[in-house]
Amino acid sequence: MTFEKVQIPWNKRLTKETDARVLSYSKKNKGKHRSEEFKKRMSESHKGKIPWNKGKKGSQVAWNKGKHGIYTPEQLKRMSESHKGKKLSEAHRRNLMGRIPWNKGISKKFTLTCKICKKKFEVPYGHIDRIYCSVPCVHKDPEWKKKNAEGVKNAWSNLELRKRQSGSHKGRHLSSRTEFKKGATPWIKGKHHSEKSREKMREFRSTPEAKAEYRRKMLEQFKSGDFPKVENTKPERQVKEELLKRGYIEGKDFIHQYKFMNKFMCDFGFLKQKVVVEINGDYWHCNPKIYPYPKNQQQIKGIRKDKAKEAYITTVDNHSWKYITLWENDIKKDVVKCVDVIEQALKKAK
Repeated sequence: MTFEKVQIPWNKRLTKETDARVLSYSKKNKGKHRSEEFKKRMSESHKGKIPWNKGKKGSQVAWNKGKHGIYTPEQLKRMSESHKGKKLSEAHRRNLMGRIPWNKGISKKFTLTCKICKKKFEVPYGHIDRIYCSVPCVHKDPEWKKKNAEGVKNAWSNLELRKRQSGSHKGRHLSSRTEFKKGATPWIKGKHHSEKSREKMREFRSTPEAKAEYRRKMLEQFKSGDFPKVENTKPERQVKEELLKRGYIEGKDFIHQYKFMNKFMCDFGFLKQKVVVEINGDYWHCNPKIYPYPKNQQQIKGIRKDKAKEAYITTVDNHSWKYITLWENDIKKDVVKCVDVIEQALKKAK
């Protein structure tokens, strides 16, 4: 019998005693065959029984074919626990020497499909029973929500657990927050940052590197469409406060965030005088004094929208509406002068 280079003979590295036993057993049974009566009895005893390998393919019959798909993770755990602390005999070690391991050449990661989003993701060996690719997909599954809700109800019905939870949180120092937001827990209310931490935050935010990073993230959000529409900005609040100081009443004399003919959203609208005031940010609307040329596509879009809005408002209703633009930089320098421009336009309109 010839062996390949990869295969190792079963009797390799055996002692002389074992070789003698094997040879004596082979000499005794050499040339002997089973009788026909014995064969008949064997066939009659197996009649009516379904063979264990019926309907199975070659990969299913061989115990080590397919390699990683034979045992479930629970079986593997039980096998590993049963073998812990055990030592192999010298004869067993000699038999194992030179053999090729069953998992040689197998990739360490396997590709699976998510139950909800149907995306393919890779997992290491031992995590083949995973169903979801990430945490958001787990939370979207209605079956998981039901199980989680039932588990929480059962847990909080236990009075001992409630006492332990309340006792563990007693005497703890709560972290501080700057402002109280809607929907936040009540313990946040009234908490503020210290003056030192505020100064550090201002210094960090005022650096050009932090500003560039903030703008880069904002542009990515604009491109993806996830960035929400910003209303009631700081320049708008400054102009509104100045108007209220001068005796203008919101809702009667002017409307903040006025929807012009259900087509354009304007910052301030004076309906009696037919005056629209738009407050533009320097960067996003590309102030010509600071940015003579647009830097990115978002600034180009802002310029196009502003031109379309101004052209529509000034031409509609027989050119009766007036359009005023105030820039963020001018409002920072002097709010009073900017509001004076609005008052002059209102007087002319009367």
